[in-house]
Amino acid sequence: MLSGSAGEYRSARLKRPQVRALGTIGWLAVALLVAVLSACDSRPDSSNSVADAQSAGELYVDLTTPEDAARSTLLCLVAERRAIARDDKPAAQRCRQELQSLAAKEGITRRLRGHPRVSDLSDEEVLDQFTRTWGAIIGYYVEGLDLDRMRCTPPTETAPEALVLVPARGADDAALIRVKCVRGEDKLWRVAAVGFQAEGATSQPASVPAP
Repeated sequence: MLSGSAGEYRSARLKRPQVRALGTIGWLAVALLVAVLSACDSRPDSSNSVADAQSAGELYVDLTTPEDAARSTLLCLVAERRAIARDDKPAAQRCRQELQSLAAKEGITRRLRGHPRVSDLSDEEVLDQFTRTWGAIIGYYVEGLDLDRMRCTPPTETAPEALVLVPARGADDAALIRVKCVRGEDKLWRVAAVGFQAEGATSQPASVPAP
């Protein structure tokens, strides 16, 4: 479980109901549309917290497995939310840049190209705007992500995307964060979407248990 004070990051959080309320406007609507259309270099111990990584001035990056890609992305998002909360713009921008390498750029931009909000944007701008919604999604749970209990549904021939589920808890709410991962031609996994898992859905245990 990630550690941190309960009130320090309040201004940077959104509760899940608040995020859903924004689903009909702006870029969060684009994120939901994609969900409908689709239906940092060493590997630390899984017990390492975001606070530990940030104290060393490093971001965890590993794209070997779907779980690695999900963990890397969530840690980067948490680091971004913390940087925003303390008004550290350079640190937040470094996290934004790191997300560009963690996201499945080609698939995301291809799916979004038909949406009118992105018709005048470059691929880089599309990717940046889309990944900004991920921070809003996890914002309320930023100190309650239980990365040690993540579970993964591996890809199949008919469903090439891996789904990683991460339990999360806020002050008065719990959720499952869903991270959709795809494998690129370089054999590395990257994140195509971050959202909430529907209640009642299940997933298999992690394909690669945490060390």
